[in-house]
Amino acid sequence: MNKLKTYLPLAIILVVASFVRFYHYDTWSLSNDELSALSRLNFDSFSQLIREGVKVDGHPAGVQVFLFYWTQLFGLSATAVRLPFVLMGIFSVLLGYLIARRWFGKTPAFYAGMAMALLEFSVLYSQIARPYISGLFLVLLTVYFWDSLVFREKPKWTYSLLTGLGYALAMYNHYFSFLTVLVLGVTGLFYVRKNRLWPYLLAGFIAVVLFLPHLPVTLFHLSVGGVGGWLEQPSAVWIFNHLVYVFNESRFLLFVSIAIVAATLIHSNEVPRWTKYHTISSVLFLTVFVIGFGYSLFINPVLQHSTMIFVFPFFLFMVFSWIKSNKVSHYLIYVFTAFLVIPPDGIAAFYKEQHFGEFKGVAQHFRQWNKEYEDDEVANILVVNDPYYINYYFDDSPVKFDKILNGEKGELDDLSDFLAQTSKSRVCFAWTKPFNPQLYDIIRGYFPLVAEDKNYGDLSRITLFSEDEGQIYDSVFRKGVPADVLVYEDFSDKSTDLGNNEGNLSDTLGRKVYRMEKDQKYDLEFTGNYEFGRQGIKEIEIKGKLYSDRPLSNAMWVVSIFDEDDQQVFWKGVSLKHFSKKLGKWQEVVFTPETYKLNSANYLLKVYIWNRKGESFLVDKLSVSAYGY
Repeated sequence: MNKLKTYLPLAIILVVASFVRFYHYDTWSLSNDELSALSRLNFDSFSQLIREGVKVDGHPAGVQVFLFYWTQLFGLSATAVRLPFVLMGIFSVLLGYLIARRWFGKTPAFYAGMAMALLEFSVLYSQIARPYISGLFLVLLTVYFWDSLVFREKPKWTYSLLTGLGYALAMYNHYFSFLTVLVLGVTGLFYVRKNRLWPYLLAGFIAVVLFLPHLPVTLFHLSVGGVGGWLEQPSAVWIFNHLVYVFNESRFLLFVSIAIVAATLIHSNEVPRWTKYHTISSVLFLTVFVIGFGYSLFINPVLQHSTMIFVFPFFLFMVFSWIKSNKVSHYLIYVFTAFLVIPPDGIAAFYKEQHFGEFKGVAQHFRQWNKEYEDDEVANILVVNDPYYINYYFDDSPVKFDKILNGEKGELDDLSDFLAQTSKSRVCFAWTKPFNPQLYDIIRGYFPLVAEDKNYGDLSRITLFSEDEGQIYDSVFRKGVPADVLVYEDFSDKSTDLGNNEGNLSDTLGRKVYRMEKDQKYDLEFTGNYEFGRQGIKEIEIKGKLYSDRPLSNAMWVVSIFDEDDQQVFWKGVSLKHFSKKLGKWQEVVFTPETYKLNSANYLLKVYIWNRKGESFLVDKLSVSAYGY
């Protein structure tokens, strides 16, 4: 019975941890980072792997080298690739429980272990083949050996070797797991006893020697500054947002955890006691955060939620270490577990969410729509980092892509050239990474209707556009929110709400249109004061008809916005050359500048045509609409 009481809580935790990690772990799409790693495995030699697969990535070589040999044995399927990371996620829970029990007792260990088992933060990174859960596993394994070396009556030379190996493996895994064990090693110098000093120093020496072959790669990574080219600097309240993120992005769940601790303290009527293990836990968590935060502010942004996973158990240890073993804590564990499981904040909702950009579903819809509408009717266009990411899911039935884009601004003209020349009646367009949203405007200028659409949590999307079949864009993308038409002008009457020269009105095919003349640099200006932001306008849309018998190159449609001090806070223009490719025909112009980035305030809006180099063309049916969804 004593053994049962000792090991039953751990068994329950491991069963729960295993179930939630194995459940559907291989059915959802591989993420961008996973596919990036797999795309950098097809090399003929180890040296080529390091040169072309590791140095370009910005992470140490450990996980990439592991995947290189693992996939040679077991293949590239999601099942095979993710399996070792799922297992390391489960063993991380085991190690977290064992360390917490050593340091703080059985009851705090049960709470911390159950939190590690069920929090989405831990589960998510246990289901992706990247160096996050592997780093957590290696850090906790190293801490377990380190604790045995520093504090336990165990064979010290054996644990010296094991601790040194743990250091080295964590160093090879990720630079933040490297930082974590570095902080751990320095911290141990303040606690190690004299009779264990040499074994302790030997552990550090072993780690240094084992990492020396990787030093040239690390120096190269430091010279380019890491991955900060696409990350934003962390805000002053980043750490508080991170703590909420750890608890399933739920302030309520974080509050429940703290309330449970408070309830057990009140019931026990004991004064909390600070121990050396509180100091070690707080030093590991806070030092890694402070260094990452400072590096991100003053050198290059590298701090992300994922990079704090290596120290997040130590925050859990600090929170639950104060829980006392009494009737209240034994009862509240059921309440705590229920909140960790039951939606909307529990793990049950985790499997219904879109966590990363989608590739598997996008590939399925490409195949489905091409088959349904026949290949010769559909032009396939994809925004992706690397074609491998989508081709991974096309091994059995490949789809031919007419355009593969990176989402850069310079691709707008290339896309409009293609759309003007294609004879196909539909465009299947998908994006799987951050991209230039004006690509949608260009496509709508040629294919205005939406026949099919699938949105993956605004992390990726695939849409089938059509010339003459489907719904209007607004009903799909804006969920039917009606437009507030600020101005509409079809030039049927001489009077107009747009600043213009009435002498430029001319008859074409029995109706009035407006002729832009070569000597008019600015024309057709619309102005008005409007509230933007949370309670006002979120998005502006400019539409019109354009006719030219020669290619346009410089004329632009411009949106300019000014604050109450007459300072310009927003400027965006779209080149009309993108919508004048079909010479001698009327074409649709669509322009949706990114005004959603504006703060809530009253602004002066100006919309006008900027005829920079004096080109001549016709315009008609101009409108400026606002959406406040």
